[in-house]
Amino acid sequence: MTVNMQNDSEELLLEALRSNKASAFEALYKKYYRMVVKQAIEFDRPAEEAEDLFQEMLIILVRKLRDENFILTSKLSTYIFGIVRNMLLKKKGKKLVDMSEDLDGQKLIADNDEIQEKETLDVQLNLVVAAFEIIEESCRQVLTLSFFEKRSGAEIAQQLDYTEAFVKVKKHRCLEYLRKAVLNNPAFKN
Repeated sequence: MTVNMQNDSEELLLEALRSNKASAFEALYKKYYRMVVKQAIEFDRPAEEAEDLFQEMLIILVRKLRDENFILTSKLSTYIFGIVRNMLLKKKGKKLVDMSEDLDGQKLIADNDEIQEKETLDVQLNLVVAAFEIIEESCRQVLTLSFFEKRSGAEIAQQLDYTEAFVKVKKHRCLEYLRKAVLNNPAFKN
């Protein structure tokens, strides 16, 4: 069985990935590799590092898919984006620690405020990711195309068969739903 991202459902692709079908990995590569490269560049990482990131993401994804208790509650693209983003955040944290030597080669102690700020950003990111997973699918599509793939309103309208005016309204409403979902999360109040 060959897997074609345009014709087969996401569930069929996930099943093929669980079964180690080469065509599933090829389809995943064709569909998501550019997204990984784009994320790497946004994090000031060399584009060459994207291949390693993609490989690491695949390992994590396949391990999760083989766990019988795992349930994918979002679109595959959203989940992949989250995996790669978390890897990049971890790498960036390591880079900051590794680069924290002064000119004499002595380790500088990280400022507590910087550490607290990073922890706060991680918590905020996790809240947004959790909220993103519970909003409706059409909102995830519009927001993913708009913010993660940086598509214009016209491109989104064409792809989703909406009018450009509707995309603008939908994007605004979806951002509001996302904001409310974050604010209503009990972890946000803590």
